[in-house]
Amino acid sequence: MPRYATFLYYTITVIIFSLGIFFHRTYFGYRNSVVLGDIAKGALWFVELLWITVVVAMMFFKKFIYKHKKKIFLVLAAMIVMVIVLEFTLRLFDSKPRFIRHPYLNYQGTPNYKSSDGKNIHNSFGFRGPEIAVPKPKGVVRIAILGGSSVYEEAVADWRDDFARQLERALENDQIEVINAGILGYDSWDDLINLEFKVLDLEPDMIIVYEGVNDVHARLVTPDAYRGDNTGRKKPLGSCLSIFCSKVAQVIFKVDWIDDYSPDFEPSKVENLEKNTPKYLERNLRNTLAIAKEHKIKVLLASWAWSDQFNDFASTPHYLRAFRQQNALIDEIARSHEVAFYDFASEMPKDKRYWADGRHNNEEGVRFKAQLFANFIKEESLIE
Repeated sequence: MPRYATFLYYTITVIIFSLGIFFHRTYFGYRNSVVLGDIAKGALWFVELLWITVVVAMMFFKKFIYKHKKKIFLVLAAMIVMVIVLEFTLRLFDSKPRFIRHPYLNYQGTPNYKSSDGKNIHNSFGFRGPEIAVPKPKGVVRIAILGGSSVYEEAVADWRDDFARQLERALENDQIEVINAGILGYDSWDDLINLEFKVLDLEPDMIIVYEGVNDVHARLVTPDAYRGDNTGRKKPLGSCLSIFCSKVAQVIFKVDWIDDYSPDFEPSKVENLEKNTPKYLERNLRNTLAIAKEHKIKVLLASWAWSDQFNDFASTPHYLRAFRQQNALIDEIARSHEVAFYDFASEMPKDKRYWADGRHNNEEGVRFKAQLFANFIKEESLIE
């Protein structure tokens, strides 16, 4: 092999090795995520193994590769051209991603998003549902629901059947608007920022705070990584520059964004949960209440419901203990601040007919949930 060819060969080897390191430090750290299924985790292991195989082959089979370099080059060139063609096609014809980065939140809903089937939409504020008039029309009463995927209702395909729309119908008052301010993966940190920088602009008369499992995730890090800014669990991952890259991530991870979970995140470590008390959930909720009070907004805190009828992490003993512990804390905070508290978890059935998995309601479950919340709001005369 000529000297220049040897130099080029090893340069390519180093580039491939570097790309593998980049993949390992970003996507592969996600293998511990509790939201990934076995197929997705298997895909990560496959890519990792493929990378190692290619690097080893280039190091020890140099002569064979050089001998068949033309065939190998043609295969690689064809693959690159295919990716480029797919990239341009997606840029021309594909819809926007569902989530984008935000300067203060890790990510937000993409403003004016519309799914390819037309069933899911975001308004100009990036929240699921129709457009919201600002300033608020005279006589309109607005309720904003803060939370994660169990507010966004990831398991319900049509935005017309999400929690906010079902609650709006169940309240049976044309002057009441309900805003779905929940975003997949949001926890009490995100709710606090979401309220301060986005929801306040919509002039809500009342907010409902519905958080649970994502704040448990935040506690399942090593004790030295449990911090007030939640960087022990969540680390921002730069979005793919390529739309093709984003689509591959969606297929593998079944989500529209990927948080780079820290290596300190250990979802099976029960002892971490014992040491990491829900002190930051408490602080975030107290601060949320302070902001609401300053802006004369009513607050409804609710306990978080789950189903233990599925074989997922929501039915494991340490998660169940954490759910109950955090619900008791939310009740205590509501009492100490004299705000309304609805013990939704005690009334929501755990029967599979209402659930898509241990954390998310299906369409029937969302309808039942909304009716329960509406009944409580009416009985307590929270909306005049």
